[in-house]
Amino acid sequence: MGAQIISISNDRPFANKAFAEKHNFNFPLLGDYTSKTIKEYDILLKDLLHIKDYNAAKRSVFIIFPSSIIMN
Repeated sequence: MGAQIISISNDRPFANKAFAEKHNFNFPLLGDYTSKTIKEYDILLKDLLHIKDYNAAKRSVFIIFPSSIIMN
């Protein structure tokens, strides 16, 4: 298939590393702490727990095919 799997979070690198290790990820967990890409892919959870400006990313995994097609 030749596809690559990635995940993305707006947590900091140390938190992403701990999360990936805890769940035995064998694919990259990228950090987007500015939430730029998370917003572009429409996976931003705004005002999580009804707390203003407390934003998080929906748990999402992306599969990137060699043809540049991206699936979520």
